[in-house]
Amino acid sequence: MQEQSKSWKFTNEKSPKKGDSKKPDPIELESCPNNGTSCKDQRAEINNRLLTSYEYFTNKQYHQSIDELKFAFEQANQPSEGNCLSCAGLFRLRIMQSLESIHGELKNRSSGLFRSNQYKPSYEYARTVIQEFKRQL
Repeated sequence: MQEQSKSWKFTNEKSPKKGDSKKPDPIELESCPNNGTSCKDQRAEINNRLLTSYEYFTNKQYHQSIDELKFAFEQANQPSEGNCLSCAGLFRLRIMQSLESIHGELKNRSSGLFRSNQYKPSYEYARTVIQEFKRQL
């Protein structure tokens, strides 16, 4: 019997398709040595935070969006079993990518020809949180 590779899949889909009431999880189990049972609650909380963060982002509530990512990152840092440490690292990477995306968007909005100073505080906040995350990685 061949052993399957154990991994997670990060979806790029941010919102449900028309007529579909269930939102896709940003982090989905593809295969896992523990069948995803060890981190089921933790993964659900992280997925919830990622989806909520995206909703805040689309509504231009950037501070709240960043706060949701901070909570998700803290959840991914919670102690877990030895087998789950690499998965937790992947969760943190996904959260960091989301924050860097927000940071880039805010940079574009707060600089350049059509810049707006209203985004500057959120841009600075995102930069500070990125630095915090990098210290914890």
